[in-house]
Parts: sequence; structure tokens; C-alpha cells
Amino acid sequence: IADDSAIVLPGSGVNLKHHLYQDYPKDGVIKFLFIARLLKDKGTDEFFEMANAIKDKYPQTEFQILGWVEGDYQQKLDELISKGVVKHLGATTDVRPYLAQVHCTIMPSYHEGMSNVNLESAANGRPVITTNVPGCRETVDDGVTGYLVEPRSAMSLTDAVERFIQLPYDDKRKMGQEGRRKVEREFDRQIVVNAYLKAIENV
Repeated sequence: IADDSAIVLPGSGVNLKHHLYQDYPKDGVIKFLFIARLLKDKGTDEFFEMANAIKDKYPQTEFQILGWVEGDYQQKLDELISKGVVKHLGATTDVRPYLAQVHCTIMPSYHEGMSNVNLESAANGRPVITTNVPGCRETVDDGVTGYLVEPRSAMSLTDAVERFIQLPYDDKRKMGQEGRRKVEREFDRQIVVNAYLKAIENV
């Protein structure tokens, strides 16, 4: 049971000196990035279903996947790649070059502690479409820095992606800028470091 000295920290925060704001990509093919291990709980099924539907309706879109393939998803992934629905970029230890190339990131996870993917995306100036669940909802101001969707719902995810596609280019870019400001206000790692230092001083 917390006493008056307890505070709530915003996860581990984001290193804003490492994750800098990156200029928004030019207009044209609208590129989305899904950064996650391909697991059911990350919303992989919903992402696949959404990408299939959107790509069919909006050919000038691109859906990229960055992360390890796990579980039984290799066959489905190969099928979607062969149809030109998604691109698999492999895995990486540095997401920044990949974020620089895309207009929006998608995280349809069923549950998270605090989504570092969402925070790092926003820190780089990218709008985020994510689920309205603890650990994800805190990272997005719905309609301002991205969109919140219902978990386990490909329809809700598809609707949000379509809304994003239909936004004017300047509104997309502004979403990314607002995301960066939100991270600076609420999730700067220095906030967390300062809180720990203060707690240590008071011991």
C-alpha cells in the first residue's frame, strides 16, 4: 500500500538525446511500420488482416514489419510477402533508420508494460496507431498524436489506418510533431532519473 512518499513513474522513459526528432517523410506512398516479434499477443493476426484489406483498397500504401518471426507465422508472412501486401525487414538493434522512412507506426498489442516501441516512435516524430489497453493507451493522445483502437479487432484497426491515410499530409506531420512534444513532457528518461536521484537523497 503506497504512502504519501510514493510516486508513479512513466516506465523507464525515453532517451531523447538518442531518439531525436526526424524530419517527416515526403508525401507519396504512405508507409506504415509494425515493430514487434510476430506473436499473437502483439496483434499480428489483426495487422495481417488490416494490411490485406487496406492494400487492396489503397495500393499506394506500404506495410513494413521489423522483428523476429515466431510461432506459426512464417507461412502466412511468406504468403503476404508474395502478394506484395507486406515487406519483412528482418530484425535490428536500432529502429531509428527505419522510423525515418515511414509515416506512421502500428502497435496492435493485446497488452504491454509500457510500450517502448510507441514511445520511441513518437520521440522520432512518428504518429502511432495502437490499442486502447494499459501500457499503450498512455503513449497516445487519441486524434492528436495518433489513434487508439480496440484490441483484437482488425476492423477497428483498419478503420484507424484508413482515417490516417485520408488525413492531409500536413496533418499527418503535425501528429508526429505533437507526439514528440508529448514524449518530451511526459516520458523523458531524465524525469525518471531525477525521481530516482531524489529518492536516494531522501533515504
